Amino acid sequence: MSLEKLSVRARSKLFALMGEIQPLIDKHLAELRTDEVNFILQEYRQYLRINLEADLEKIREEQLKESPFDDLLDN
Repeated sequence: MSLEKLSVRARSKLFALMGEIQPLIDKHLAELRTDEVNFILQEYRQYLRINLEADLEKIREEQLKESPFDDLLDN
């Protein structure tokens, strides 16, 4: 597969993911009261980042451990 096709496919899937996540985040944030927002920012600011990089690394590691020959070797 060409690098350009891979780039387009990967970006499309990333944009689709973010398109589904952001409205959910927005919905829940809209339900927060001002005092709750202030408290969360004061007490939990360092935890307010979604670590998509770690999730992607986990998937990559799992896929690296899998082999297309696993099914053949298990029999």
